Amino acid sequence: MNLKNAVALVTGGSSGIGHGIARSLIDSGARVAITGRDKAKLDKAAKELGAHPIQADVSKEADVLRTMRPRVRTWESLAADTMARARRYAVIQERLISPEGTFPAIGRSIAYRCGAFHLLAQMALLGELAPPLTGPRVRSALSMVIRRTLDAPGTFDAGWLTVGLAGHQPHLGENYISTGSLYLCATALLPLGLPPSHAFWTGPPEDWTQKRIWRGEDLPADHAI
Repeated sequence: MNLKNAVALVTGGSSGIGHGIARSLIDSGARVAITGRDKAKLDKAAKELGAHPIQADVSKEADVLRTMRPRVRTWESLAADTMARARRYAVIQERLISPEGTFPAIGRSIAYRCGAFHLLAQMALLGELAPPLTGPRVRSALSMVIRRTLDAPGTFDAGWLTVGLAGHQPHLGENYISTGSLYLCATALLPLGLPPSHAFWTGPPEDWTQKRIWRGEDLPADHAI
């Protein structure tokens, strides 16, 4: 593989898998920057690899933004609009969840199951849910989706996920789907990054939009603008 003139950022590049990936990229001609939390360990690894060190903890949003902002000058001008679109799409995603926790089986990557709601889960983690969404409402909706997609008979084989949306449905999988990629469903669990004391967890359960509408409750119409 020839990656001459390519530029790569490898998180957790001080050791383990990240270090190995950085080594492979550099050996293929790429210019590589690596991140790590421990400065001494990071600097040592960067020197060994010939990589650029960036001290950062990528589990912290502030560190991610600090790492990227000086290197992607266009980011700041796009940030506000990107976040506004993300808030709106989170509202759309919540409205796609049926009263039973099902959702339209649309798209090539449907075998990622509840991972289809990655954006909704991430906005909850970031504290960026826009009205009428609340943390408890999203918690209830995501919990139901997770149960519907992961509790279905045939979902696991000897402890491993199988291809499908509601059980073992191999024909729903594209040729790029593998056992490993199925675990993208775990992105629906992103709110687990919130502390136990957060309102997302402590607030009383709330029914989500479709559940309320289909039991006859009168709700405001959805408006994009």
